[in-house]
Amino acid sequence: SGVGDCILYEGTGPQKKKKSSSTVNVAEPRKLMEFKGESLFGTEAFFNETGGTGRQARMYKAKDVPAEERDAWYNISRTLDDFNGVRYKWDTSGAISGHLTLIRMSDGAVVAYFRRTFFSWKEVGFLEVTETMSPEFFYLVLSSFYAKYTVDKRRRRAIYASAAAGASGGP
Repeated sequence: SGVGDCILYEGTGPQKKKKSSSTVNVAEPRKLMEFKGESLFGTEAFFNETGGTGRQARMYKAKDVPAEERDAWYNISRTLDDFNGVRYKWDTSGAISGHLTLIRMSDGAVVAYFRRTFFSWKEVGFLEVTETMSPEFFYLVLSSFYAKYTVDKRRRRAIYASAAAGASGGP
């Protein structure tokens, strides 16, 4: 499945109310970003900044790749238009490795990259930010990374399942 409606919070997220008689004072978490990731067959994700600004960013299927890759269902590179119209590209180094690089398209600068860990039950990987950015843009990077990582994970599973079915002589 795809990434549905998601919210990025500062803090632990909304607290569930307990049915006990005691009252616990918990600071309300601050909502930073709302986003809707790609659906199962979709190739677009939308990110809404919260806090009164109402700015929107969009991530979509990359258009700067060769046509045979761009039109394939497994195209896993995505273009990200930020809140100010600056264009970035989440580039995947390979369907199997799953390493991601966020590149500003105007000058080719690497803004952030994510390296997956292998053979770890506790860690997904490490996101490294390579240049100073505003908190709002950092929230967008985190949210778009999550949506992109989830899409790549789904596509890697499909690749493995396809390879396994072909090796076993399945349909």
